[in-house]
Amino acid sequence: MPVSELVTQVISAIPDMAEEQKKALMDALKANGVKTRKSQSKKSSKQELANKPFNEDFCHARCWDTKTHENGVSVYKSTGTLHLGCFDFQCTGKKMDGSNLCARHFKPDCKSNRCGETKELFMGTFDEEKPKNPVRVSRNNSKKHSYVWSEDMDESYDEYVNDLNSEDSDKSNKSNKSNKSNKSKKSKNSKPEIDYASTDWKSSISTGEIMKLKVPFLKSYLKKFGLDMKGNKSLLILRIIDHYKSSDEDEEVKNVEQVDDEDEGNDEDEGNGDEDEGNDEDEGNGDEDEGNDEDEGNGDEDEDEDEDEDEDEDEDEELEEEKYETVNIQGIEYEINDGIVYDMETKIKLGKMTENPSKSEWDKGKIKIHLNNVVTLMSAQ
Repeated sequence: MPVSELVTQVISAIPDMAEEQKKALMDALKANGVKTRKSQSKKSSKQELANKPFNEDFCHARCWDTKTHENGVSVYKSTGTLHLGCFDFQCTGKKMDGSNLCARHFKPDCKSNRCGETKELFMGTFDEEKPKNPVRVSRNNSKKHSYVWSEDMDESYDEYVNDLNSEDSDKSNKSNKSNKSNKSKKSKNSKPEIDYASTDWKSSISTGEIMKLKVPFLKSYLKKFGLDMKGNKSLLILRIIDHYKSSDEDEEVKNVEQVDDEDEGNDEDEGNGDEDEGNDEDEGNGDEDEGNDEDEGNGDEDEDEDEDEDEDEDEDEELEEEKYETVNIQGIEYEINDGIVYDMETKIKLGKMTENPSKSEWDKGKIKIHLNNVVTLMSAQ
């Protein structure tokens, strides 16, 4: 039998085949290199979804959109906070376990579907009655958005109707979309510059509040002093504290030098009074008798010294029993064994010996332990 006739018979027999026979035929085709693909169902448009009844299997949230003409032009002009010609439809998202909402509508910070004041779904759910004159307060700028259903549109809204015959309506619609996209791009790309002086760094570092500062504020400090701004938050904080401490020490040295200079000037003025000290030498003869009294106290001092030596020996024995060395890293005492640093309190292995953990191979978690130790120390000072 010719192959063409055989194929025709098989095709004509497909409607009468059982599911197992159809599957066997598909497997045979795949085994011989025939690629089979399931037909993808066409996704329903929002306006098509508006005509469908409530489906228990989908997310229960009510969604909305504004009506458009076949060419995509909005029926009504955009007015910013007034949304005209709205229609509703059910969300087709997959429900989360234990909830009637999908992941997007379940989130309490869902901007476009939840009111900034009430935190609730301002459109409600699709299995409930449609709300009349729904409103939503924006989370970002607290502006009030009003929504008018298409069936509630009357003559008072005629001024907002887009004229399809007018080229300006199509251009304005496109320009509105482009303006919105440009604004959104600018808002995402342009971030406000954080002023270094807006933060009390001395207080933040000494109290430990620096741990609560956001990364842009930390980077304002690093940028101010030309420091490296790369790395995670813990590294940035360590870098700031290290720089601040070194700057603070330099300032103290300057103050001490100024005080020393002033003292030297005062000593020159006081040099004239040394002549009177010569007269006091004769009075020193009476001090020889006091020396005899000091000899009497030697016996008590010897006993005290013996007791101190015994205590020192006990402490030495305790240190020998513990058998570890300590190292100071940025003011924090750590144990060190074979070049590896350990936290004194938790005994956690931090990493190889280094003078600056922020520039070492310590991992993020170990650097954070060191950071907490540094902040705790500075807060206690």
